[in-house]
Amino acid sequence: SSEVIGKNPRLLKSGNTPKEIYEELWKTVLSGNIWRGELHNKKKNGELYWEFASITPVIDDNNNISSIIAMKTDVTTLKNALREMAEVKEKINELNSLKTALLSNISHEFRTPLIGIIGFADILKNEITNSWHLDMVSDIYSQSKRLLNTLSLVIRLSQLESKELK
Repeated sequence: SSEVIGKNPRLLKSGNTPKEIYEELWKTVLSGNIWRGELHNKKKNGELYWEFASITPVIDDNNNISSIIAMKTDVTTLKNALREMAEVKEKINELNSLKTALLSNISHEFRTPLIGIIGFADILKNEITNSWHLDMVSDIYSQSKRLLNTLSLVIRLSQLESKELK
């Protein structure tokens, strides 16, 4: 708008873009090349925003820079979305680590007593003569083995998900 035409673009500076970025920008443009990059600027009302800028020198017939054209796009929403996505990814990684630790703990807490149950049931299978009791012990033995196998499968699935198991 007429408020900024012909004015120094410094009025948009937020103070958050490093001086080196501006030095590179001007060095590139004044050497006759196009500069592209991100700047953290401020609006007239003082609100900060991110913009992607493409700044091009206009060369006249005498091979001098007659003016500079800047095309700018507000990328604040995009940068905020990318930042939020990175935060979500970090939370997902934290939750995966917690899940792995929980499954490891569950594995230990269930595996130890199950192995004891299976061992004692196996001993009892060889000692019991009453057929009704033998059926119960055999059922305890087979169901405990089934539960141990299911637990092992859940742990393997978790390891596959966390890429700990090839």
